Amino acid sequence: MSFLDDVLAVKRAEIAALRIAARSESRPAFEREASPKGDERCIPPGLLRSGARIFPILGPFDSSPAGRIARGPRPGCRALGAAADFHHGLPDPPPRARVVDGSFGRGLKLPGLSIIAEIKRRSPSKGDLTLSLDALETARAYARGGAAAISCLSDRTFFGARSEDFNQVRMAGLPVLRKDFIIDEIQIDESVRMGASAILLIARILSPGRLEALLSHATRCGLDVLVEVHDEAEIDTALEASASIIGVNNRDLATLNVDPDLSYRLRPRIPPGVVSVAESGIRTRDDLRRIEDAGFDAALIGETLVKSSDPSATLMELTGRGAEQAS
Repeated sequence: MSFLDDVLAVKRAEIAALRIAARSESRPAFEREASPKGDERCIPPGLLRSGARIFPILGPFDSSPAGRIARGPRPGCRALGAAADFHHGLPDPPPRARVVDGSFGRGLKLPGLSIIAEIKRRSPSKGDLTLSLDALETARAYARGGAAAISCLSDRTFFGARSEDFNQVRMAGLPVLRKDFIIDEIQIDESVRMGASAILLIARILSPGRLEALLSHATRCGLDVLVEVHDEAEIDTALEASASIIGVNNRDLATLNVDPDLSYRLRPRIPPGVVSVAESGIRTRDDLRRIEDAGFDAALIGETLVKSSDPSATLMELTGRGAEQAS
């Protein structure tokens, strides 16, 4: 199986676990919530009680000995317990944190190049980065360093996320993007419960119809959406789905290889009025200068920051703010 096949198997299992957990509770895990403005976060009726969708989402399953041998280990099955633990270990955020106001998108539209600083302990391409990472202190360091928003990985299997990470990151006071492989509405509803300001939708793993449906659902639920693309066709698909924020990932999720020039080649395809974000392979001040010169509104930086002993100083050095303060 390829990396993306493994990922999707895990996510389907997590979705099944979320539905099972929601059905086992005395009340739906993701209920309709009213904001102070009177808006309602819409959860489609019956979404959480649709038992018919729990097992088919895992796909065909041959339980015979021959089938088990031919199939090999199913990474998705290992995710069932982890997803349930993540779901049940998720604290209810304060009521004010549930009111999403578009702060993520607005922060990326400010003058100059905005930075989305990422929280992650591990990556599929580099392995362990910093398993001892303190999510709250790192998020606060990002805020001091001038980040406009924080991207927080919520995937445990491939990125080593912990159930408490997201809630701690939100305490830094910046808009938070939930970065995960989202393929179902129930994950979006979970993101609302987590207190996310925005979610990531990856065009590579979604059909055009599913991308449009999930983007629409997230928007109705009050979330900003960063749609990630890797080629011209995916940009066209994102635009047809009415994406207002598009991120160009220099990393090919099929091979995990990085092409640092991809962002520059694809940037002209993103029209004015759509927020553009460059992702992956960003390590130096010169990288950020080129990204800004290419016309991007923002850059997402992960590995360089989480591996730094002083993320705040590193972020200011990358953006040039450190030199400004020194002068």
